[in-house]
Amino acid sequence: MTHSTTADSLDNLPLYPKGVGVMFMMQLLPMIGFAMIQGLLVLYCINVLDFTEHHAYSLYAAYSSLVFGMAIVGGYVAELIGYRLAVKISLLLTTVGLIVLFYPGAMAMYIGLACFVIGTATFVPASYVLLGRLYAKDDQRRDSGFLISYIGMNLGAFLAFASVGYIRDHFGFHMAFLVGAVFSALALVLFYFFHDLFKYQMRDDSELEQVIRTKSMSMRGYLLCFAAIPVIMLLLRHSAVSNALLIGIGVFSAFFILSLAYREPSASGWRLVAFLVLIVVAVAFWALYMLAPSALTIFVERNVDRQVLGFTIPTPSVQGLNPFFIVTLGPILSYIWLRMARKNRSLSTPMKFAIGVLLMGIGYVILKIGISFANQQGLSSFGWVVGSYLFQTMGELFIGPVGFAMVGSLVPERYEGVMMGIWQLSTGVAGAMSSVLAQSTTDPSGSTAPLITDHLFASSFGEFGTLAIIIGVLTLFLAPLLRYIINSPEPEL
Repeated sequence: MTHSTTADSLDNLPLYPKGVGVMFMMQLLPMIGFAMIQGLLVLYCINVLDFTEHHAYSLYAAYSSLVFGMAIVGGYVAELIGYRLAVKISLLLTTVGLIVLFYPGAMAMYIGLACFVIGTATFVPASYVLLGRLYAKDDQRRDSGFLISYIGMNLGAFLAFASVGYIRDHFGFHMAFLVGAVFSALALVLFYFFHDLFKYQMRDDSELEQVIRTKSMSMRGYLLCFAAIPVIMLLLRHSAVSNALLIGIGVFSAFFILSLAYREPSASGWRLVAFLVLIVVAVAFWALYMLAPSALTIFVERNVDRQVLGFTIPTPSVQGLNPFFIVTLGPILSYIWLRMARKNRSLSTPMKFAIGVLLMGIGYVILKIGISFANQQGLSSFGWVVGSYLFQTMGELFIGPVGFAMVGSLVPERYEGVMMGIWQLSTGVAGAMSSVLAQSTTDPSGSTAPLITDHLFASSFGEFGTLAIIIGVLTLFLAPLLRYIINSPEPEL
């Protein structure tokens, strides 16, 4: 059920609508399986399937891009079959995918990953649309509710990263995938018992005709969902084609949004334009963010002193800094946003995006500064990496959950599923673009010596940070205009 709110009425409502707590767990449980794959896929390919490093890296790049890129298909499927049913089917697919990964062999891996990709790509937009519909479009609690859900997702990731090494070392790769399947199945059971909390009540009687789903629509959704599995398997085998295709779909999606904006009434059309502008800003942010599993990981592995209190921190565990900071800082930020909303001082979505990109830029500048203080072996102190992750994660908190929340508040309701998918797609496009950025950090001679590669990392990180800061400043200047477009019923432009 939705509630229209203003700053004056917030005191009469609970902090979070019923269903937010369930969605917190719905994000936490499936994320464990997602993080298990993220942490083990490359190692599994090299150590178990005897893939070359190049093959393993290419496969992971294709997988990560497709997980986000296929969200536009998943969002459309969810619109066709209904969002609650889409959540159930998507969790079933992720569970099956992880179970198939439990079995040995490359073919089982491709089938399992394909099922997991389309399952995740459907679950994310469907679940966030359901969460968004717990709020009215003007509900100032919306961003805080999405942030709580985002914290749940990252708590699941942190728990997975903290345990995946132990599970692999003592029980093997396949058992880790099976553990992920168990938690995905638990999410399915949880939603089965609490799905009535997400019954949608029409905000306007005129909307009824727009959301009635016929049997033919549902059948198209089922066929599209399951037909995507062999297509994804093919794309996983051809990573370069997959990345190029994803960028092409991203460009097409931008023109699609513009075409919808042209056909919509003035207010709705301009809001779609504002939505597209913020997507472009987000792509720049996520392109830098997605360097963490690639260039930043290689930097930590080869150019950072990972000795802390006599203990060598494993490189894969460093990625756990991101969910750790989200879990610890997210509730604080959520509380601050609620307090600001009660005082009618909420930051606008464009302003939050600007701050997020600026924080990302500072994170990379910190790395550049840290390299200048490297020791005689060319190794930077681990503290600089922690500082960089801290600022990057704070930037993510200003963009990640806010981006999901803005879809329901900016786009016409009949396009929510597709636009939620496009928002998720933007992360996949950024992932494909990040591969180009990562290449700038490699030494042409192939050397991996820190004393040789430090200047390449320093130069690249400095450029990345400068680019992000410039984009952030430009967004700050555009923020008042974008806010006017978002809030004005009839922008006078």
